[in-house]
Amino acid sequence: MKKFDHKIWGWKVVIITLIAFVILLNAESITLKDCIRIATSKNPQVLAAKEEYYSSGAERYRSFANLLPSLKFQGSYTRLDEAPYTVMDPTSIPFLPPDMEPMRIEMGKAEMQKLTLQITEPISARLWTAHSLASINVHKNELNYRKVKLESVLEAIQSYYQLLKAEGFLNVAQISKQQIQAHITDLENMYAQGIIQKKDLLRAKVQESEVELLVLQAQNAVELSKKALCMALGLPLDYEIEIVESLQFIDYSSPIDSVLKWAESYSIDAKLIDLGVKASEKQVKLAWEGLLPEFSAMFNYDYQKPNRQLEMEWYDSWTAVGAVQWNLFDWGGNIADIKSAKHRLKQMEYIRQSARQGIELQARSAYLILDEKRKKLEVARKEKQTAEENFRVTKDMFHNGAATNAELLDAQSDLTRANININNYMADFNIAKVQLKYITGELEKLMNEVLKNERK
Repeated sequence: MKKFDHKIWGWKVVIITLIAFVILLNAESITLKDCIRIATSKNPQVLAAKEEYYSSGAERYRSFANLLPSLKFQGSYTRLDEAPYTVMDPTSIPFLPPDMEPMRIEMGKAEMQKLTLQITEPISARLWTAHSLASINVHKNELNYRKVKLESVLEAIQSYYQLLKAEGFLNVAQISKQQIQAHITDLENMYAQGIIQKKDLLRAKVQESEVELLVLQAQNAVELSKKALCMALGLPLDYEIEIVESLQFIDYSSPIDSVLKWAESYSIDAKLIDLGVKASEKQVKLAWEGLLPEFSAMFNYDYQKPNRQLEMEWYDSWTAVGAVQWNLFDWGGNIADIKSAKHRLKQMEYIRQSARQGIELQARSAYLILDEKRKKLEVARKEKQTAEENFRVTKDMFHNGAATNAELLDAQSDLTRANININNYMADFNIAKVQLKYITGELEKLMNEVLKNERK
């Protein structure tokens, strides 16, 4: 049998410890406020919504520019293979000698140059309505940008609590492993002295294997939670992060009536639907305006040669044009557009009616879920106190021979389960609370405060 080399094992422990220390040094410490700052600046969905907002602003300016006169410049140079001309037959003209040769009359020049400045002013009600629609779209994308930012912050904070939950789970599992290993050491000594039977020792080792599986499950949960947090923040999945806060219980004391009132007045979704109704109203107006004539006024200033006398000299001229275009008949196409726009307006009104009820239901549901998590946490605290006392008493009784090994293992399992429950319920309470604050607008106030302090 190969002899165990303590020196080699010691060096391995040192190397592993150094590697873990270096990883921790390179890991970035992140707080909840850091989550807000990073998510709003690096999350790809936030950045995409921001670009969409800026794009709609440019489109609104384009629609405004369509209302203003446009100035265009055009220049041309033409070279013909032969100057245009006509041939006059003398016999067709009275009083000319019949023997006169046909006359060739020049009608233009082979070389022509022209410079034109054109000013066009459209006069159409549809252009004003299109500008109004573009303005509504800007406001809609601004609200959507706010919503996406809030959703990214909500996801980041909830992922942060999920990571705290996973790390708490791992801590409980490791403590449970230490407890069962210490108990196995005691059992091995007692078995060597003939105090217990081998089945007691084997049962404890079976429970040790179960705890090791629990530790493995917790380690995987920590790893996945870290990657989920990185994704929510817009960071690479392999980015090393370290959370520095811990799970705390800070109760939420606002009454249900206030929550419902805040949710109704704050809801971004409701505001987006209101804008959708306004946009649909403008679409109806735009469809009706398709029945109206469209006007335009144009002024051209030309600088060209040859001149009117066909001399190769530059001369200037101008023209003013008024134009009207009116679609008098299109087989009912415009009427169909009007009907379609009206139906879409009705659709948006029904959606708005349903959304108001949905907002109240969502707020009430979030409030009740938070209350449920609070009560579960209270029960878990009592359960933990009972489990700790039961484990302490059973352990003392076991060492005094008044309790069996199975009773002590059960007491240890009950304590582990109680510690896991209180850790999970504490995290779930914080997750439910931030969800409720998202609905009432309190989360956005926190986000704005954090970002404002960052700019100072």
